[in-house]
Amino acid sequence: PSPTPSPTTTPTPSASPTTSPTPGAGDVVINEILADVPMDAAGDANGDGVRLSWQDEFIEFINRSNLPVDVGGWYIRDSKRQTFVFPSPSVIPGEGVFVVFGGGTPTGEFGGATVFTVGTEYGLYLSNEGDSITLYDGEGTVRTAVSFGVEWSLDQSLNRWPEETGDFAPHASIPEAEGRLFSPGTRLSGSPFEPFPTPTSTSVPSPSPTPSAVPTAVPATPVPSPTCGPAPDIPWYFPAGADFDGDGSTDLGVFRPDSGRWLIRGSTRVWFGTGGDVPAPGDFDGDGSSDLAVFRPGPGLWLVRGVTRVYFGKEGDLPVPSDFDGDGTREFTVFRPSSGSWFTRGITKIYFGREGDFPVPADYNGGSGDAIALFRPATGLWLVRGATRFFFGNGDDIPRPADYDGDGGADPAVFRPCRGLWLVRGTTRFFLGSCLDQPAPGAYAGGGDVPAVFRESSGLWVVPGVTRAYHGKTGDLPLSR
Repeated sequence: PSPTPSPTTTPTPSASPTTSPTPGAGDVVINEILADVPMDAAGDANGDGVRLSWQDEFIEFINRSNLPVDVGGWYIRDSKRQTFVFPSPSVIPGEGVFVVFGGGTPTGEFGGATVFTVGTEYGLYLSNEGDSITLYDGEGTVRTAVSFGVEWSLDQSLNRWPEETGDFAPHASIPEAEGRLFSPGTRLSGSPFEPFPTPTSTSVPSPSPTPSAVPTAVPATPVPSPTCGPAPDIPWYFPAGADFDGDGSTDLGVFRPDSGRWLIRGSTRVWFGTGGDVPAPGDFDGDGSSDLAVFRPGPGLWLVRGVTRVYFGKEGDLPVPSDFDGDGTREFTVFRPSSGSWFTRGITKIYFGREGDFPVPADYNGGSGDAIALFRPATGLWLVRGATRFFFGNGDDIPRPADYDGDGGADPAVFRPCRGLWLVRGTTRFFLGSCLDQPAPGAYAGGGDVPAVFRESSGLWVVPGVTRAYHGKTGDLPLSR
């Protein structure tokens, strides 16, 4: 849904902001900001049962020292005005967290954080169009500051990552958040920061008068803009899925290209293939489970473990094992970008597409077998042979069609790495992952498919509502993609 702007419009910062500095030890830092409150009930950040944008806006601070600090008399300013003065005394323990909401009646544990409310109409005055936030102490000295632009208007909070010390990123794009849109007072995962004091809640009906100290204007530290672009090294798309044990659920699995090793979590570890082989799993024998298979581009050799080996294709071809006749068995299929040709062994050869197109065959009708289909990154054009064509996505997107609504048919969908945004045509949008992640949707709980990501740098898998696990390492390729 479109975000609801806060009542006050403030200027957008520089179009090329610089990176936020790492906070020093002992600093009070801003760790999380919610300016663009999500629509409907999902935006009830203060937990009082009412979504009201100015009341649910919040700023989360962390005392990074091991000593208590009295923030009484400290105050917050945005780019135009002072918005809140902390009452005296307001002692925040060492390593303690404190959160300021715009208003309402904050209800919940908030991880044991100390909670304040502004209480006056329009609260913190945070603007969706870009704003700055500066915390001054009672002497008018800047203790911490950040700024953000309209490009961060994403229906979710901004959170440091790593927490306390890192740059800001959209909350739901960070795997540890598992799709959560905000986490006032807690870590991204919803767990408390440790150690914590006994929770307290302070309600402030209205800001105190402006302190006598006149602060010297100090530029706020801007939040860096993300660099858009597809995650690297993910040219392959497998419509076959990765159910290696035949239980109806997608398995967490990776292929290690440098050694030809397959690692299926909870199932098997086996060497099959060599360096340079492309994993191409699928049910090639019709037994209801995916087979380990590789395509060797040089000679165009397909190897299916325990089933067969055939020569079909050549250097430059993209393997896309597909079930075009709907019999439950994958056919050896390649797409040749140089000529826009599709070759299916023993069935057909057709021209459909051109160089630069991305093959996305899938069962878009549900039950009738896979259809030859393409995604054209240059224009965001989808072409499904003999059925339809439409524009959905752009050049920075990675196409990942899957059965997201559980109706048995594949839904056109894209993953936008620079924002961690999943877009499913005609159905939904979802924040999960970042430009560090490879999209790996699948039916991890059986039934319909769900968005999921694999972080190659750490081997982290995040499947919202199902699991969060480490399986794999740098250089591995996820088998469900």
